[in-house]
Amino acid sequence: MGLLLLGASLASFAHADRYAKSYTLDFPYRGDRNIPRWLSVVKEPKSPRYLTSQSFGIRPQANADTDLAITIFFNEGSGGFLRVFWEGLNNNTEMLAPNLYDNIGMPNQKMLLVRRSTLSGPGKLVFQTTESTMNIRRIHWEWVKSQTIPMSHDLSLGVAYVDGFGRSYSDAEVYQFETGATGDFWRSSIINAMLVEKAERIEEGAALDFEIQSPADIARLETQIAGLAPEEKIGVWLNRRYLGEMATQVPDLADPGYQRDEAGDLTYIGWRKGSFFFPPDQLIVGANQLQLVRWANSPLKISQPLAIKNTILQIKYKVATSNPTTMQTTTQPIQAPTTEPTPPSFQINPQLTR
Repeated sequence: MGLLLLGASLASFAHADRYAKSYTLDFPYRGDRNIPRWLSVVKEPKSPRYLTSQSFGIRPQANADTDLAITIFFNEGSGGFLRVFWEGLNNNTEMLAPNLYDNIGMPNQKMLLVRRSTLSGPGKLVFQTTESTMNIRRIHWEWVKSQTIPMSHDLSLGVAYVDGFGRSYSDAEVYQFETGATGDFWRSSIINAMLVEKAERIEEGAALDFEIQSPADIARLETQIAGLAPEEKIGVWLNRRYLGEMATQVPDLADPGYQRDEAGDLTYIGWRKGSFFFPPDQLIVGANQLQLVRWANSPLKISQPLAIKNTILQIKYKVATSNPTTMQTTTQPIQAPTTEPTPPSFQINPQLTR
């Protein structure tokens, strides 16, 4: 059995006050008398001309065993970096995230977990970017207490942290350091094929080519999506046949990822989980092509940035296989279909109306 860390929220999110254990800070910052006592916005001296900096003073509560979870919502620039480091007593520094960017050039969201071992005393959390402006839209701060829980030893991609809004993060995501490619892996008798690991833009649609070498019993797709408005959907095709809409997570309305864009339209900044269950007879032995296309309520929305990452195809074979590398995948853009499938008609059972 292995050990994973599960973050538990310590506070209600109903309102901010001077003693709150969580707080959401919007930018541009205009001052807030209810900002918690443990947090302060530091006015930094002018940085070198090639860097823009913003610092926040942190005063950890003495004798507490809590860590600091930080969710950053930002507009990602084209190139460059957005890094985060801790500057403690005697100017001792610790790099926490060398680069929050995914190199997708669109609104993004990242989680950063700062351990109590780092927060041994008062200090500053420093954000630095190569952009002319910081481009941070919102930061949610949350003091959390971690506990160890047993997990199955064969769960290669387990959850390291679940925040107060139900969003889950892998160990690599909360520590924000570059890791090697995950690749395909087995979980019991199910193969998990990584189709898309690092974030990729797909607003023009995406085609994911892969091969399987044995008949599939059941299959499921799981992915993370950024840039999809709450009312938008993603259509799923397999081998040029439309199968239906992906089930997309609807975050809690208290989630700070809900924001308004410049036009006043509701958007969600951050990564949402999407999943799809395939009919057993749809995957064929040999080459397959999976297509993902956004359904938007306006042609203008189709051109808005959209990205996926951590896209995994799970397959349980009818006949057990022993080779975890039987699936080869490639990714390529596709032209989105010009017509949307007509949904099936249905009638309401009058006995179920209220």
